[in-house]
Formats: sequence, C-alpha cells, structure tokens
Amino acid sequence: MARVLGVAVWSCAFLVAFLATSSVSKSIDWDPRGYVLYCPCMGRHGNQVDQFLGSLFFAKTIDRVLVMPPFIEYQHHLGHDANNVYVPLTEMFDLDAMQEYHTVITMEDFMENLAPYHWSPGNRVAYCSEKAAEFNLDIHGEMSCTRPGNPFKDFWEYFDINFDRSEIWNNLHFNVDYDEWRKGWEETYPPSEHPVLALMGAPAQFPVTQANEPLQRYLQWNAITKEEGDDYIEKHLRRPYIAIHLRNGADWTSTCNMADGKTYTHLMSSQQCVGYHRDRASPVTREMCMQTEPQVVREVREVAEEIKARSVYVATDHVPMLEDLSEGLEDLNIEVFHLDPERPQIDLYIMGQADHFIGNCVSSFSAFVKRERDVNEKSTSFFGWKGPMHDEL
Repeated sequence: MARVLGVAVWSCAFLVAFLATSSVSKSIDWDPRGYVLYCPCMGRHGNQVDQFLGSLFFAKTIDRVLVMPPFIEYQHHLGHDANNVYVPLTEMFDLDAMQEYHTVITMEDFMENLAPYHWSPGNRVAYCSEKAAEFNLDIHGEMSCTRPGNPFKDFWEYFDINFDRSEIWNNLHFNVDYDEWRKGWEETYPPSEHPVLALMGAPAQFPVTQANEPLQRYLQWNAITKEEGDDYIEKHLRRPYIAIHLRNGADWTSTCNMADGKTYTHLMSSQQCVGYHRDRASPVTREMCMQTEPQVVREVREVAEEIKARSVYVATDHVPMLEDLSEGLEDLNIEVFHLDPERPQIDLYIMGQADHFIGNCVSSFSAFVKRERDVNEKSTSFFGWKGPMHDEL
C-alpha cells in the first residue's frame, strides 16, 4: 500500500511539474497589436544599442510589440570567416525594466513560442524601403528586401528564417515623431493584414536622437551583470576611481582621419559632447577621436588630481596604454587596471559605476556610458574636449 501511495504521489508530482513546464511554454499569448522584428545589422555593440533605443520608441509609437533581437558580436579577431555570436538582451539587461516603457519580447521567445503558430514558413514577408530594395535583386531580377552576406543573411538564418516574398514601401519614414508619418505606418500596414513587420534594418536613426536619449533609463543591468561588475570593483578598484574608454582599434583610424577640426561638427556620436545643433557645434578634432599616449596620461592626470583618484580602469577595443598610465600616475600612487572581458557589458557596467568617466566623444560605446551616467547624475568628460557638455535642454 505504501509503495502504491508513493508511486501515486510521485506521479502527481511529475504531472504538476509537467503542467507547470507546459504552462510556461504556452504563457506567451499572441498580441493582436502586431509585432516589429528587425536585424541589428549596423555596427558593433554601441551602434546596436543606439538603434535599439530608437526601435523601442518606434514600436511604442505605432503600438506594436517589439521583438528584441540579440546583440551581434563579431569574432573578427578569430578571422573574417568566424561565426558571429548572438547574445540575447536579457543576458545583459533586466526585461521587467524595459516592460515599464513598452511591451517587448525576446527574439528567442518569439521564434519558439509564437512563430510556429502565427508566423509559420510560407507566410514570412520581408519589409524594406524602395531605396534599400534597389540594391538587391532576386533570382528573377526583381527588387528584393533580403540581402546576402554577413550580418544580413547570417542573422536571419541563425533563427532559421527564410522569407517568402518582399513588401517594398515608398513613402514611409522611421521618424514617427510626426503624427502623419505615424499614421502612414498604421494605414499602410494594419496589424490585421500585416501582423509581423520583419524589417531588414533597425527602424531608428543613428546616432540615437536627443529625444530618445532618456530611454536609456529602461536599460537596467540584470542581477548577474551587477554581481559580476560589483565583485570586480570591490576586489580591484579603490575609490575614488576614474574609468576611461580608449577607442583606438585599426578600424577606427579611417573614421578619425575625417576629424580635421574643420569639416565635421557631427561625426558618429560626437553629438554627445558638442551638442545636437550643428550651427552651434564645434568641429571634431583628431584629439577628440584618437588619442596619443601623452594626451591620455595628461588628461587622466588632470582629473585624478582634481578628484584625488586612487585607481583608474581602462576599457578599450585595442591598446589599453597600461604602461604609460602606470608610469605617468606613479607619483600619485594610482593603480591602473584593464579587464579585457569577452563580454562588453562588464566594461560598460564598471565605467558606469566610476566616480568619473572620461570617454571618446565620437564613439557610440562611450555614448552608452554617458547616457547611463546622465540618468544617474554622475560626471562625464571627454578626451580632447573642453567646451560645454551637450546642448542645454
């Protein structure tokens, strides 16, 4: 009797566990407002975050659920044929915080729980502008939204998505701040007839617009990232500490060649320091874009003496200048650290928590840190820039 009872109890427990698991997989209901998907196909991490914020605004404004793509991390250091790494946003950020602004779902959840029933193969449409489609021809010589190569084709194939046809628009705009442009999306592609807008690129401007900068507050680090970042800070960095971002990889040289101090007031993300108004912005100089070792040591030392810093943290895509900084700050008894993590979120978190941050005016990676620090009212400055910070609001 006891054995039978034990089996019965075990069976009930198994059934409850099974039902609980099943309910989780079916707990995501289809939203009749429709969905927006897009490929984060422009640039590296900083650019992708900029466009995510704009896409979040776009989805909220036209009232569709945003399907959040993973970050694409390129493994070019392993060779140009190395596979991309796709990192879900939830590995970095807290999903609930984003939901406070607008309804979102990860690409992984959408494809696993909703696509098989509501967006099955045979009904998958790619959407793009006529201008974008002009550069892509299908096997019949007709304009197409889909593009070959990495990251375009690779991104969709990673999720086993093949498009059955293209939907090409002519007079629609991503800047849905304007009511007429918002209505254009709603009238041209009503959710009842176009439930899934799969866009070939982000429905957003780059760099992020001034109006969308405050959306940074909804990108809250998840508990795992916080714990790892705080653990590193506690073990290695004595406060007050300065965090700096050095953008000096080989790919950056061509960008900085344009920073001649005369031609460009807006270059990449330079709006974060020179301001959004071109008529008031100062031209971007070489020193604002690519810094020499003496310049970095000099400017870090100025801030270190001002805040009585005890340590410096260096985040970089290439050369951390550890020896130059250690020697240049030795008499101030300042230690210099560089983690070089495989995951950029740890660099970003540590820079965001610093007592002062010195960024690269032109870099979107620095721009992420600047926005986060603005939200939390923490100080930021930029290499090579001594003017007023940003536009007056």
